[in-house]
Amino acid sequence: MFEVVSHEYILLQTLGFRLAIEHPHTYVVKVCQLVKASKDLAQTSYIMATTSLHMTTMCVQYKPTVVACVCIHLACKWSNYLIEPCTEGHDWFYYVDRSITLELLEELTQEFIAVLEKSPHRFKRKFGK
Repeated sequence: MFEVVSHEYILLQTLGFRLAIEHPHTYVVKVCQLVKASKDLAQTSYIMATTSLHMTTMCVQYKPTVVACVCIHLACKWSNYLIEPCTEGHDWFYYVDRSITLELLEELTQEFIAVLEKSPHRFKRKFGK
């Protein structure tokens, strides 16, 4: 059995499948510390990062920096928290990943919300839907 799994692993690597992913949690923690987010906002963002891994394919479609920003953006929306732009005029996510735009964040946040709305009722109850 081990030999079959080993060969399958080699085949997947050969075909270019990413077998290990970088998690967004590291970036969620760093950004929440950077913007001095409340404990509740940081925890909700972290839970969203975990939920994104379990319930979406974002982790294989987007960089972990993008997923982290989506999770933080969603947590901010739900808690009516605004992360103020920097004195240089850039939004907070610019400093995480310069390829991220507000339009991309909004689009992916709406996709994530759509997934959550189809989820078990405990998510809806916890996050206000």
